[in-house]
Amino acid sequence: MNTHKINPSSQEHQNFLAQNRKDPITGNSISVGDEVVFCASCKSVFLRDTWEYLENRHCEQSRTLSKFPIDSSIFLKAKEVTLLYYISASKNSPVYKSKKVKKNPWIKNSNKIMPYQEFFQSWLFIVLIVLGLVSSILLTLLFQTPYIAFGGFIYVVILLFTPLIPVHYYGSKLPTFHRKLRTNSFYITDKSIGFSNMYGMKEYILPVEIIEKLEFQENIGFYNNASFKIHYKKDGVMEVANCTLPSKIYENTKFFQALDIVSSSASFVITMKIEEKKTLTCIRNVIDEENQKFVIENIQ
Repeated sequence: MNTHKINPSSQEHQNFLAQNRKDPITGNSISVGDEVVFCASCKSVFLRDTWEYLENRHCEQSRTLSKFPIDSSIFLKAKEVTLLYYISASKNSPVYKSKKVKKNPWIKNSNKIMPYQEFFQSWLFIVLIVLGLVSSILLTLLFQTPYIAFGGFIYVVILLFTPLIPVHYYGSKLPTFHRKLRTNSFYITDKSIGFSNMYGMKEYILPVEIIEKLEFQENIGFYNNASFKIHYKKDGVMEVANCTLPSKIYENTKFFQALDIVSSSASFVITMKIEEKKTLTCIRNVIDEENQKFVIENIQ
């Protein structure tokens, strides 16, 4: 991989900076000190982290330019327009996006980042937690002592937090862009919708052509999150992808604008179940009333 660090003392780099170039995947502006990579095939420029996240490949090849290209050979042709991306780990984090949608896009991908990951994600692990909780309740009722209940509580807490230590340890050491995804991430483009959980252990990228329905629900209370379901058809069979995000995503009008735009070029329906009046007002101010693809419900 050939990288180039943007140097303000170089005339070529000055000319490049004057064009206000942006990474085609993240949408982040390229500035002085950034390390960039040029695809040898199309000459598109990427931030180094983005190139690594694309697994060092673009245009079906991995070659990069060893020399900084002159103005006439630099061009940026994004096949997708990023409408919105959401990464709550850091406001400066690049957009979550694994790969561009191609003729045969991958739809679902699972990545193993640590030992015993399958066990922590299995029903057996959940059963152990439930058994510990139920056992502590029954023993407390039987022996009439609060110490057993306290012990059961500690047992459940330890089990719940046990996976987080290796997840963050191994996740932060990943050689790919996934190491920056410390929480759930979500994005919308004019051609696809996708999301990932922490460190990319599970991720989806869904072309709009296969999406049948989007369901969003605002949940106010202890969890204070926004859950959503994406119904899509794979090989003629309906499947559902589930994810959650903090409800503060609804404070961003760009979220509703992005949904409005993508729905205008797609055939799927978007259902939104809202609890907060201010969220409902925000949607009404952004979504065109003539957009029949939106079904908005106030569930209070």
